Amino acid sequence: MFSTVTVLCFLAHSADAPKGITLCRDGQPTATLVLGADATPQAQKAARSLQTYLARISGATLPIAKEGDALTGTRVFIGPSAAVSALGVN
Repeated sequence: MFSTVTVLCFLAHSADAPKGITLCRDGQPTATLVLGADATPQAQKAARSLQTYLARISGATLPIAKEGDALTGTRVFIGPSAAVSALGVN
């Protein structure tokens, strides 16, 4: 779960980050939780936990996908991935 918090905090404080990120609207997901192609068991568990808590809060179940899948919209990267590395996060 620490990787999740670190990445989300990094994105939230990045100069290029949008001022607001919409994860769901009217009980429907508008974002996808994205795992690296070789996601660790810890990253997979973190994604499921985040998915569960966001569903409890909003009523929307965000889908979980793997990096490389055809995705549109807001993406929340969980754990190590090429996209996270490109942001300079280890």
